[in-house]
Amino acid sequence: MIRRLCTAMLPLLLAACFQSENPHFERSVLVQPADLLGQRLNIDDAPSSIAYDLFRRDKNDGVIWVTDRKGAETTHNQVIPLAGPDSFLFVMNTDEETVQYAVLERLKSRAWGMSTIELSRETPFADQNVAYARSIAARHGLSLHVGDGTTIESPLTADAVLALFRDPEFLGALSMQRSTILLAPGARAAPGEELRLDPDSMPPALVGVNLQPGSLGTLGAPAKPEGLAGRYLQANPYHEDGLLPTTVRLLDTGQFEVSTKDSRRVLLSLFPFNEAEGQYLAIKDLEYADEDNPSHAVSIEYVVRTSDGWIFQSVTVQECVARSAIVAMHRDLMNRAALRHGLTWNGSDLSGLKSIGQLAALFGDGQFTSGLTVDDEHVERLFSRESIQSKLLDE
Repeated sequence: MIRRLCTAMLPLLLAACFQSENPHFERSVLVQPADLLGQRLNIDDAPSSIAYDLFRRDKNDGVIWVTDRKGAETTHNQVIPLAGPDSFLFVMNTDEETVQYAVLERLKSRAWGMSTIELSRETPFADQNVAYARSIAARHGLSLHVGDGTTIESPLTADAVLALFRDPEFLGALSMQRSTILLAPGARAAPGEELRLDPDSMPPALVGVNLQPGSLGTLGAPAKPEGLAGRYLQANPYHEDGLLPTTVRLLDTGQFEVSTKDSRRVLLSLFPFNEAEGQYLAIKDLEYADEDNPSHAVSIEYVVRTSDGWIFQSVTVQECVARSAIVAMHRDLMNRAALRHGLTWNGSDLSGLKSIGQLAALFGDGQFTSGLTVDDEHVERLFSRESIQSKLLDE
């Protein structure tokens, strides 16, 4: 049984990997895509990091990967069709006993993309996401050990592992992050210019989880966490002029009104998520102060109590860099989960909402939340005035 740290290896460095003992796949399931073979430009994380790679056939129907990237080794790997004609499971042999898994995809302009895969654990939804993935693995007679990475454990057979990765529900439970772009040999940048990548090879923009304005109706009694109402100083990534004075009031409706001097008015309808740990989810109705053409944006926020105030982060769709068949599976699985709870999902918007209870149930469903994360780059913080005063006194 393998329970060890994933190793940094190959031209693709895996910080948190999927691995298992070598299941010894039959040669009959392996392919050697002709348009992958030959020389490639390897772009690791950014266009400024470029190496030259060579892919060639080996005698066991696998693919040998040779690179000039410093510290990377020549490796023998296996390529197995996964979902549709352009998606493949890339099996990397770390040693004779261990393999690691990634997703290899054929992109436009004769480019290929390599994505690391892992369970979406770095989110507030980690526990239910892992439980969901484990339930799928159990259907195939497998178990998952989750630590720094994820290990598929015995009883292990090649047929079971392949069936697991070809299971649409399991693919939907995975988080994929593009780490390497393999460009065609003719891709060159002009002197002094950055190498341009085709749109399919670039990470997608963040997509929030939204609700249609005006469709909320009567949602029932929202959560009213003690201590949220009050006066704060807000640190907002979109506001560059220091801390923003902010007031939070509890309304008779049970909603919280958040107002600032820049005339933004926000209504929050909170519902418990992990209330014991001070974690909530909220329907955020943001009103833009335009007298001639007032508008609203309604989204889902993750709200956390801290020692000095509160943190607000947008709930977003996982940056699923996979294209074609895999992304279609992902969206379908999330919509099927939404339908179970009387809602519909189109990839960015939820509709059909009638109660807070619907949302609480949906966001407790690993099939839906495995496709979600929170925006760690644009975090709003509310600092209590007392905590600011205390920090100033300490200094």
